[in-house]
Amino acid sequence: MVGFVAAIVAALLRRQVGEKQAFELLARAEAIGAAEAQRIGMVNQVWPDGEFDSRVEEYARAFARKSASAVTLTKSLLYHIDGMGLESALQSGVLVNALARGTADAQRGIDQFVHKKK
Repeated sequence: MVGFVAAIVAALLRRQVGEKQAFELLARAEAIGAAEAQRIGMVNQVWPDGEFDSRVEEYARAFARKSASAVTLTKSLLYHIDGMGLESALQSGVLVNALARGTADAQRGIDQFVHKKK
């Protein structure tokens, strides 16, 4: 509205909501609410103000219970394959899969599965 281009925001927003939605948000420069942000894929979760702190803590604890190496590799893979063709993205997935199988987390998970441990 004042001639400024939100260029850095554009790069991030484009990844979150797609080209058409990102253009509309950036060009119109209008505020949107939390429910709309969730609907278009900008955020994954929306909680009432009174529950926010407890819900955020539980959300974070749920991630903390997951394999740190698997979460890290998954995040890296998703950023790496952004914009790739299907064949290249699948090949990248094969490589990350092989890498993940060699981590201590995966070895522990395989052992727990084989021995039916929880």
